[in-house]
Amino acid sequence: METKTLDTKRTDLMQVDPRNLVVEENFNERIEYGDILGLAHSVVEMGVIEPLVGFKIRNEDKFCLTDGHRRVRAVLLAFELH
Repeated sequence: METKTLDTKRTDLMQVDPRNLVVEENFNERIEYGDILGLAHSVVEMGVIEPLVGFKIRNEDKFCLTDGHRRVRAVLLAFELH
């Protein structure tokens, strides 16, 4: 059986509002996030340099985050502060 995939572009995930990212419970949970405030300031100054990784949740306007949990926290904090 052939698997059908959606025609997507590399930039599709880059344009997702980070507030639409879903983090699976107990998946890649960190105990320590380090200097999250410093990373938030860096995001404001330079943007997110290392891309987030995730996949689209079927039939929803949300994406499940699989890599970049610390960066997402920093982006959301940057939204709050700036």
